[in-house]
Amino acid sequence: MEQPELFSKKEVFNGVEVETLYRQARVPVDPEEGLDLSKLEGIASTAHGFCAKFNQRSYVNEDGVLCEQDVPVILRDGTTIYTDIYRPIGETNIPCIVSWSYYGKRPGDGMSEWQVMGVPPGTISTMSKFESPDPGFWCRHGYAIANVDPRGTGHSEGDINLFGTQDAQDGYDFIEWVAQQHWCNGRVGMGGNSCVAMTQFRVAAQQPPHLACIAPWEATTDIYRESIFEGGVPALAFNEFIVASLTGPNKIDDQVAMARQYPLMNAYWQDKIPDFKKIKIPTYACASWSHFHLRGSFNAFRKIRSTRKWLRAHREQEWPDLYDPKNIEDLKCFLEISIMAGR
Repeated sequence: MEQPELFSKKEVFNGVEVETLYRQARVPVDPEEGLDLSKLEGIASTAHGFCAKFNQRSYVNEDGVLCEQDVPVILRDGTTIYTDIYRPIGETNIPCIVSWSYYGKRPGDGMSEWQVMGVPPGTISTMSKFESPDPGFWCRHGYAIANVDPRGTGHSEGDINLFGTQDAQDGYDFIEWVAQQHWCNGRVGMGGNSCVAMTQFRVAAQQPPHLACIAPWEATTDIYRESIFEGGVPALAFNEFIVASLTGPNKIDDQVAMARQYPLMNAYWQDKIPDFKKIKIPTYACASWSHFHLRGSFNAFRKIRSTRKWLRAHREQEWPDLYDPKNIEDLKCFLEISIMAGR
């Protein structure tokens, strides 16, 4: 298979300079024009979804939820990213749950075909981002949901940084931004599964002052040992699929090319491991006995320094478990204690 063109740049990780490799991300495609997979090569031709048209607007949907779409947020270095905010119309002084991942911030983006695999039809609303809290449920219970396209994703500016310190710092900036919005009471949580869980540990380790709690349900927390070289064996095909699938205007941190360039642990791979000792907020973690996120979930739960942390282990596939009504009610109890009632 022909390898993608690579672009290199010098980056510094914890004082160590490393030559990092990037590739061009998939170009955003207007869904009205369709996604012509015949124009894509290799594993990218099996990738899912598209990037919705940039369309800044506010509207109230049929569920009575206000959506503020493609809201710009300026990060500390001047980069602009975009978010969709769902909130109960007319309500203010409410907490916000943030979904931070690279798969597209609304249905139809990114991994849309995977969104409800194994989940009974009608369980979640069409507002739900892949692997993320459903605004159709949470807005009815007094929460806002922020679906974010991080740096380089969708129409957000910059290059996609996968699970590194740059991405975590951006998450810090976003949380502090959303906490200051006129409708928010300053209490912010994070929730979601898989990729949306993996980013939570990294952002929480930056200790944003307004982050009240996280709910990372199944998370790889050491990319090198648990995914790229799982158990010491190269496992690049799945990661190639992920890198080839992500959509954005610029370039993406090419973990597969980096695995070939740097097969041994170095500062680049170390940068993608959260500093667990800095995570001290309430945490509701989850793990599946049948999933490769198992080691990361248990490892993170052991190492974080929170005095209020819970771990639920199960044997189901990740997405049906995420949207099981019983589990959502359990998560609601956690959030009521951690956000609604304060720390």
